[in-house]
Amino acid sequence: MKKFLGILVALVISFSSFSGLIVVSGASTESTSTARYVMAVKKDVTVYITRTGKKYHRSSCSYLRKSKIAIKLSSAKKRYYTACSRCHPPLK
Repeated sequence: MKKFLGILVALVISFSSFSGLIVVSGASTESTSTARYVMAVKKDVTVYITRTGKKYHRSSCSYLRKSKIAIKLSSAKKRYYTACSRCHPPLK
């Protein structure tokens, strides 16, 4: 049963980037807290901004040709940057 829950948590973490944090009812407290911890860590991923824009991007985005400034996602959100519609960077 523990192995099944471990696989389930891995799947939840994999798919959570698409739809936010998913909490499975009946899962143990340990697996739920692990999923929340992973999402908290994921919030501090590095995204990129430009000198003049108001969007944040993935490192491979073509909109970053002229300037590319690395910033943590949490900092970008605090500064009211929004996600690029072309490269679809992480939202959470």
